[in-house]
Amino acid sequence: MIENKTKKSRHIGWIIRLCIAVGAVGLFVLWVVHHWEGVADAFRRLDFLSLAAAILLFMLAGVLIGVRWYFLLRAQKTQVSLGACIRITFLGMFYNNVLVGSVGGDFLRMWYVAQHTLRRLEAVTSVLVDRILGLGVLVLIALGSWHYFPEQSENGVSLEISPQLRMAFFRFWPLGILVLGFVCLGLTGLIVWPRTRQRARQIVSHFILRIRRFRAALIVYAHHPGYVFLASGLTVFCQSLSIVGMFLVGSSMGIDLAIRYYFVFLPISWVLGAIPISIGGAGVLEGGLVWLFAHVGGIDTGSAAALAICQRFVLLLGSLPGIGVHITGGHLPNASERQEFFVDSDDNLG
Repeated sequence: MIENKTKKSRHIGWIIRLCIAVGAVGLFVLWVVHHWEGVADAFRRLDFLSLAAAILLFMLAGVLIGVRWYFLLRAQKTQVSLGACIRITFLGMFYNNVLVGSVGGDFLRMWYVAQHTLRRLEAVTSVLVDRILGLGVLVLIALGSWHYFPEQSENGVSLEISPQLRMAFFRFWPLGILVLGFVCLGLTGLIVWPRTRQRARQIVSHFILRIRRFRAALIVYAHHPGYVFLASGLTVFCQSLSIVGMFLVGSSMGIDLAIRYYFVFLPISWVLGAIPISIGGAGVLEGGLVWLFAHVGGIDTGSAAALAICQRFVLLLGSLPGIGVHITGGHLPNASERQEFFVDSDDNLG
C-alpha cells in the first residue's frame, strides 16, 4: 500500500513538473518575441467569466470527443464502455499538453484502450481514425470559413506560399533525393547478405500480416458510413465549441475581429501544434496563433499574445479531469473487464 502511494506521488510530481515545463516554454517564447506591455493591457481587459466559459466549453467538447470515439469503436464491434471512452479521452487530452506535439496523448489512448478489449488492433485503429478525422475536419473548417474571409487583411497580408519558401524547396530537393538514394542503397546492401535477407523476410511477412489486419479494420468504416457521418458531425460541433469559447475570450479583451477569423486561424494553429516539435506544441501553437492574428488579422501583437496565453490555460485547465482519471485509475478496466493479457499500469506506464 505504501509503495503504491509512493508511486502515485511520483506520478503526480512528474505531471506537475511537466505542466510547469510546458508553461515555461510557452511563456519564454512569448517573452522573447512579444511586447509585454500590450499583453498586460489585454489581460486587464479580460473578462474571467469568458475564460471560465471557454474552459467549460472545452471540457464539454472533450466529453463529446469521447462519445465520438465510442461510436468509432462500435463500428469495429469493439466493446468498450462509453464511460471508459470519456475517461481515457480526458487522460489523452491532458497528456497532449505534456508530451511531444499536441497529439502525444493518443499513444497513451492506444495503450489503455487495448487493456479493455481483446480486439487490440481494431481498438488502436479507432484511435488513429479518430485523430485523422479530427485533423481532417479542422482543415475543412478552415477551408469552409475561408469562403467568408477577405482576400487580404486590413494590413494587406494574405495567406499564401512565400517566394522564399518556394525557392528553398527548389534549392534543397536534390539533396533530399540524394539522401533517399543512400537509404535505398543501404537497405539493398543489407538484403544481399543471407542472414539479413532471412530476417528481412520474417519482418516483411509480419509487417504484411499487420497491414492486412489494419486494412481490414479500416474497411469496416467504409461499410458503416452512418458511424463515420455521426463522428464527423460530432467533430464539427466539438471543434466549434472550442472556437466559440476562444472567440468569447478574444471579444472580452477587445479584439475586434469577426468570428470567421477564429474559424480560420484556430484550426490552422491547432494543426501546426500537432507537429511533434515541442512539448504539447508549446511555442509552435502560440507562435502560429500570434502570427495569424497579428499579421493577417491586423490586431496588435500584445493582444494576440494574450489570446495565445489564454488558449494555453484553456487547454491545461480544461484537461485537468485527466489527472483525476490517472490518480483514481479510471482509465483501467475493472476486475470484471480484466483479461489475461492485461498489464498492470503500476509496473509499466501507470
